[in-house]
Amino acid sequence: MYQLMCRLAAMLLEKIPNNQPLGDRLFDAVFRHSVGSSLEIFIHRKNAQGEMEVYLTKRRLGYAYAGLWHVPGVYQRAKETFADAAKNGIVRECLEGIEIPVAKGPVFTINNPNEERGNTNHMLFSAKAVKELTNPKGQWYSRSEIQAMSDDTIVAHHRDILIPKAAKALNYR
Repeated sequence: MYQLMCRLAAMLLEKIPNNQPLGDRLFDAVFRHSVGSSLEIFIHRKNAQGEMEVYLTKRRLGYAYAGLWHVPGVYQRAKETFADAAKNGIVRECLEGIEIPVAKGPVFTINNPNEERGNTNHMLFSAKAVKELTNPKGQWYSRSEIQAMSDDTIVAHHRDILIPKAAKALNYR
């Protein structure tokens, strides 16, 4: 039965053009069996007290980490460049008004084999807001506010790994 299911899944997947999005549900199902690249869009600034603030967005309902705050990002799809993925992330996360210097490359890359959706290579890109961000599901948080968030309010590996590594790499205290 297992072999039949695998052959059927492969036959169906072969019919999907690799330049078309799979949709979140199918992408998550396929991704659990592979290694993927996630382009994380780390939007940061200093507040009046000189402390780092990070712009977080809420994950959509019905998907992994639903309703939790996270560093906005997007998985790189087949045939996408970093620049294409960044543009798609800006649109998907409603982040018009930011600049991502993709050509500079990521601030850092880290592998997370225990990601809920599958083994993920997180590539964190530094971004700056060039105008006020208006995403109704986005908000600025100080690093201390982020560190105080519980696992039921923020994606834990963003709070515990991505944000601290980004702060260090970008020379925030």
